[in-house]
Amino acid sequence: MIKYFASDLDGTLLNADYGWDTILDEGMKAILRDGYEFVVTTGRTIAGVKGCEGLWALPVYVIVMNGALILDKDKTTLFRGAIKKRTVAGILDAMPHANLEFFTEDKILTMLPRKKYIEEYMKWDIWRKKVLDNGKSGYLDEYLSRFHFQAKREEILKSDILKINGLELHQDKRADLLDRLTMFENDIVNASFDSNVFELTDRAISKASALMFLAHRKQWDKQKIAVFGDGGNDMDMLMSFVHSYAPENAQEQVKKVVSEIIASNDQYGVLKKIMQIAADNRRKHTPI
Repeated sequence: MIKYFASDLDGTLLNADYGWDTILDEGMKAILRDGYEFVVTTGRTIAGVKGCEGLWALPVYVIVMNGALILDKDKTTLFRGAIKKRTVAGILDAMPHANLEFFTEDKILTMLPRKKYIEEYMKWDIWRKKVLDNGKSGYLDEYLSRFHFQAKREEILKSDILKINGLELHQDKRADLLDRLTMFENDIVNASFDSNVFELTDRAISKASALMFLAHRKQWDKQKIAVFGDGGNDMDMLMSFVHSYAPENAQEQVKKVVSEIIASNDQYGVLKKIMQIAADNRRKHTPI
């Protein structure tokens, strides 16, 4: 019997506007009241999850930056895994002109000036929809307040970097950058949710390893965990658990590895599936 749920956010649990709304909030509260446990598994930062205010306020576990940081239900840190500093230095040397973001636990460093960063990222449709087209007043300034622009190399190397993101919309340039990253393949893994970006963490870190760590820490039966995801950075997690689900809008490669395809995120497919599982358990009179 499934007792624990773990889900990606963007394109999976969240609505079509990448947001948390009343339907999701009321449904998740009902699931938690019934005694189930829920885990957020996302590439977002802590600030990115806090942007879903209702979700952040709930007693749920949070795995951010593709597994580099794990938070307990009270949002205290259970685990954090940084990229080796020599690897960060090597990446800086290998791609000095790339659009790179260096994530610490509480901020994002980039060598780009603020204006240049906006010019580059507004060309990417996903960023434009999530940030520029966000209906919340003042959201762009709020989002950019997380960044330290024009960061110096020394500052980046002094920081504990948990994740590195890079954006390149031109296919030939992106292929060149990915080729350069192969020299670090023993130290990092690229688990990207979109083909235009790369998302780098320490080689030992992934959503799957983070969820396994949490399950071991909390003594959860792996066979009672259901996982949900839609992108490339969810693949390892989806392939590591028997009960795996992808929304109809998921990438084709993702839909090939799951046990079931569910309704798309704009139809609240994840929430509906979780509620269906809970209803089935009630009909079977199965205690949680």
